[in-house]
Amino acid sequence: MPHASDWLLAPPIPGLGLGLQSDVFRTALKFRLSIPLFDAPFPCPALSSSEGNVCGAVMDLYGDHAACCHNGTSLVFRHNNVRDILGHSARAAGLAAVVIEKKNQIDGSLVKPGDITVQQYCRGFPTSAFDVTIAHPLQKKFLEIAMDRAGKVAEDAHRRKLEKSLEVCKLLISTLPLAWESTGGD
Repeated sequence: MPHASDWLLAPPIPGLGLGLQSDVFRTALKFRLSIPLFDAPFPCPALSSSEGNVCGAVMDLYGDHAACCHNGTSLVFRHNNVRDILGHSARAAGLAAVVIEKKNQIDGSLVKPGDITVQQYCRGFPTSAFDVTIAHPLQKKFLEIAMDRAGKVAEDAHRRKLEKSLEVCKLLISTLPLAWESTGGD
């Protein structure tokens, strides 16, 4: 596991979005070092994007709930940032990569096999679909599993992504799930 002091050796590169303001850096460092972010637990104030309902789950002292709260836009924002970085990297590597957000990529199916499509990537398939997912091991339903073995939650997310679209895609599109854990795993 990287030591917290390793973060201090990474230079900020604003052009790549790799700079943190001081208050954000302090919060990230406290989170990584398991130093409480808050004085006392409180109800999560995040609003759902569709209905406008308040989350209300307990925001713990360490801010773990914030990393996996389904209200607000942070989960979608994190997913889309990873998707866009991968799409940009694939194009920079000379691949015909397209970041796509539409359903109906396969005639007669509502399944969206991926976030990034690449032509002629896997032998035998005209199109490959990379499907980004970020699993959150701090969710209550995953805590016990995540404590048992690092990376287990990402493995389960990878399996679920394959099962979601494997049957409809197996002859037309090579589906390649890319799963990460929000805490990085070890």
